[in-house]
Amino acid sequence: MAKKSKRGIPAELKLPFPLRKIARLYLEEPTSPTDLFSPGSPFHFETKRRLIMMADYLEQPWPTSERDWLRFLFAICTTFSVPGFISRRKGGAPRKWTDKRYRRLLEEVAQLRRTRTSMTEHGACVHIAKNPKRYLNLFSENPKTLYRHFIRAKNKFEKPPFNPHSKTRKTVQKASQ
Repeated sequence: MAKKSKRGIPAELKLPFPLRKIARLYLEEPTSPTDLFSPGSPFHFETKRRLIMMADYLEQPWPTSERDWLRFLFAICTTFSVPGFISRRKGGAPRKWTDKRYRRLLEEVAQLRRTRTSMTEHGACVHIAKNPKRYLNLFSENPKTLYRHFIRAKNKFEKPPFNPHSKTRKTVQKASQ
């Protein structure tokens, strides 16, 4: 994104583009519509004047090549929040539970269940929550919260994603009848 100037948006850029005023000039003078964009026309003059102000505000050099123009237009679009150029940043604090942490929890529960065959998933989560030092304080939550995160991780990583084109149990049963 372009670096913004500290002095704020110029007041003239906040005003609407004087299209009616320019249109009145064209109605008073008999000129063809193709002259609207020709150099020297009031429309061309006003557009270029505003673009120069924007380049100054964005601290961008006046574009000379196609690459410079693209960079300049991108800076304008991101600075003035043109739809389609707005990045979707998430605000707030960083996530505590990342994919890596979810996978680690799944591994720890699986390891406990392998070593202690009678232990349930919930029991393993309770054990991990009550012994946080053994697990490098990665899982120092309440046992219920830890079990909820375990279920979330299990749903996220162990269940295959829904595929509407796969055969479900109902279609298999119908086919066998």
